Amino acid sequence: MSLWAIWNEPNVPGWLAPQFNANGTPASPRIYRGLFEAGYAGLTAAGLKSPKVLFGETAPFGTDAVDAGRQGIEREVAPLAFLRGALCLSSAYRKSSSCGMLPIYGYAHHPYTYPAVPGPYYRPANRDDVPIGVLSRLSRAIALASRAHAIPAHVPIYLTEYGVQTKPNPLGVSLSAQAEDAAISERLAWENPDVAAFSQYLLRDESSSGRFTGYRTGLETPSGAPKPSYYGFALPLTVTRATTKGASGFLLWGLVRPALGATDVRVLIKSRGSKRYRTLRVVRTDADGYWSLRSTVRGVAWRVNWRSPSGEVYTGPAIRAF
Repeated sequence: MSLWAIWNEPNVPGWLAPQFNANGTPASPRIYRGLFEAGYAGLTAAGLKSPKVLFGETAPFGTDAVDAGRQGIEREVAPLAFLRGALCLSSAYRKSSSCGMLPIYGYAHHPYTYPAVPGPYYRPANRDDVPIGVLSRLSRAIALASRAHAIPAHVPIYLTEYGVQTKPNPLGVSLSAQAEDAAISERLAWENPDVAAFSQYLLRDESSSGRFTGYRTGLETPSGAPKPSYYGFALPLTVTRATTKGASGFLLWGLVRPALGATDVRVLIKSRGSKRYRTLRVVRTDADGYWSLRSTVRGVAWRVNWRSPSGEVYTGPAIRAF
């Protein structure tokens, strides 16, 4: 299946300008609507029948309006304000009669989360912002847009760009925390039934130049050395302390990404005062490689180990409980 996407982060002034009109209202949503319509028409004119085109590719943060004047030159439009504007929807998700339905196949979004603390669970005050911790906001907006007949029904979400920054980027976390936050982020995406795809960006960090520290969301350093996330991407693992009433212990969730079907994965645990890991349990994944486990055994770190059918051994990084 071939997917097409129109533009990149059109709610960011570095990619599309102007973002705001002189009166302070968003300008980029309507500009983008025209780009999407032109791109879709071009694909059909090239002979593609009903091309599968992703709409959006939006960045996670912004504002809904700015003061009149030049203030809006460097400001971003909040993603859900952008969605409503591009789909001719009011703040109550009522569609203008002057706009028809757009034939979008999926909504593409880049749910980066800032600042580094509290990481993936960050919930910004502006309800039109959508980092990874509040993907339900985007799901609700898409459902309301469909109900208004601005887009087709059951439009899935494609997270086409995501990563966790590491130091020396000012917004970065430690290398070990990157592996933990990346796995938590992927679990949050997995828990949302509307998410159809989750993409890692970058593979290798950008290099520094002067004051520019570069984008440091990669699985490798600028020199190509693997970070803990390099191993964590193959075997993402989260360990969550049970907090519900009547529950105790830990909830473990993971994925064996290289697996091509159901497989066995070894879950390891390190107890306080110990220098070594021991086997906690061997668990069976589902057909897509996902697995979960409830455990009452306390530890200070967990990791997973998997042997492929060809004999290659994969070992994930150490993960703490949160």
